[in-house]
Amino acid sequence: MCVRLAAGLIDAAVGGGGLIQIPALFNVLPAAPPAALLGTNKVAAAFGTAFAARSFVRKVVINWGLVIPAACAAFVMAFFGAATVSFVPQSVMRPTVLVLIVVMAIYTFCKKDFGALHTPHTSVSGRSGWRSSSAVPSVSTTGCSALAPVPS
Repeated sequence: MCVRLAAGLIDAAVGGGGLIQIPALFNVLPAAPPAALLGTNKVAAAFGTAFAARSFVRKVVINWGLVIPAACAAFVMAFFGAATVSFVPQSVMRPTVLVLIVVMAIYTFCKKDFGALHTPHTSVSGRSGWRSSSAVPSVSTTGCSALAPVPS
């Protein structure tokens, strides 16, 4: 209970609650499959994101033509990432997750200004987003997905 509270408070304040919750889940439930533990973390993250998105939509004009395709691609790639995690043996997944968490924690603590300044990426023609680039989906071992725009 205390770990969940701490992870929720940190996630709400600065993001990165998974840096606390994932190692706690792996320690408290050592016999559980890694896919189930990562999925548990994703459920918590999804609810936090949903509430934040609800507040964001009320205050900002959203480019739905960009958001909907990205959300659909993220959903599909998250499914493939989760399926991939379920096929990786626990003896490989547990140390891999530990290393990734440590690397992400170091990066998070060292790069405190990450995301503080937003500079939209535009192409030479001045267009931004999907029209000026193609999206390359990538899946991490934690089941997360991302769409990385690649200049055309």
